[in-house]
Amino acid sequence: MKIINKPMKNNFIITLSLLVAFSVNLSAQDQKAKAILTKLSDQTKTANTISAEFTSTLENKSENIDESRKGKILAKGESYRIYLDDMEILTDGKTVWTIIPDAEEVQINTVPEEGEMADFSNPTKIATMWEKGFKYSYVKEEVIDGTKTHLIHLFPLKPAEKDFHTIKLYVNQASSNLQRIIIKGKTGTDVIYDITSFKLNEAIPESTFLFKNATYSSYDLIDLR
Repeated sequence: MKIINKPMKNNFIITLSLLVAFSVNLSAQDQKAKAILTKLSDQTKTANTISAEFTSTLENKSENIDESRKGKILAKGESYRIYLDDMEILTDGKTVWTIIPDAEEVQINTVPEEGEMADFSNPTKIATMWEKGFKYSYVKEEVIDGTKTHLIHLFPLKPAEKDFHTIKLYVNQASSNLQRIIIKGKTGTDVIYDITSFKLNEAIPESTFLFKNATYSSYDLIDLR
C-alpha cells in the first residue's frame, strides 16, 4: 500500500512561496529606502552651505531622564559651528574648539582621522553616513508634527563597535530633508534630534568658522591635542 503525503508537499510549496514573497518584499522595501536616502545624500553633498535649527533631547525612560536643549548649526564643507544653550562647537575642518562661556574655558582638539572618527563628530554627516558601514530598511510612512515622513532604520554592520544599535531617520516626504533623528542607545539612553528649520545654500560668512583668540582672551585655553 502506497502512502502519498500530499498535504506535506503542499505545505512545503506554500511555505516556499511565502518565503519567496517575503524576500521579494524585503528587497523592494530596501530599494525604496535606498532611493530616499540617495536623494537625501545628493542634495546634502551638492549644497554649498547648510543652516539648521533643532531641539536635541536625551531620554532614558527607566531612569526618568528627559533633557532637552535647542541648537543651531551652520556648515560649509568640513567646517561647521554649532550653537547650543551652554556652549559653542566650532571647527575649520582641522581643529575643534569647544567654547564654554559659564566656565570661561575653550577646549581645543584635533578633528579625528576618518578611521577613528566618532559617528557624529560632524552632525551634517548623518545625512550621508548610511552609505558606509550600515544596512538600511524602509519601515513605514509616519506623520510627525503634521508632516508626512518616511521612516527608515539604519543598523551598523559592526554593532559591537558602536554604543547604539539603531538609528531611526524620519525623512520629509515633500522636501527630502531630515525631520527627526533618533539614535537608540544600547543602555536605554536615546538621543533625539527634532529639526525645526533646514535651509540649503544660504550665504554664510567665512569668518563664522574662524576662531578668534581676541574674543576669548579672558578664557582658559585647554589644549587637548
